[in-house]
Amino acid sequence: TLLRPTAKPQDFVAVKVDVDDSRVEESVVWAIAHDQYLASLVDELFFEYHFFGEPRFILGWGIRNNPAFPQSWTNATVATALDLMRKLRERGIRGHFWI
Repeated sequence: TLLRPTAKPQDFVAVKVDVDDSRVEESVVWAIAHDQYLASLVDELFFEYHFFGEPRFILGWGIRNNPAFPQSWTNATVATALDLMRKLRERGIRGHFWI
């Protein structure tokens, strides 16, 4: 990652994850949540969480605009989103997500 060579634990690091591919986004955020050293580098994390039942997909938004749909779809739920945020906060990261 770019974090390891550039950030130090004493730095204030805010990360925004929004690359419009839920598989990539989730893997980045879960990697931070599971890696003690990466977690020690991040103070705050902002994350667009795509999950099943998300209003924009229920209403059809994003389907026409996303050529990777449904390949970029995730099986995540509100419960998994909250579980990830809990894990980040247990690591000392102020995690925020939007849909």
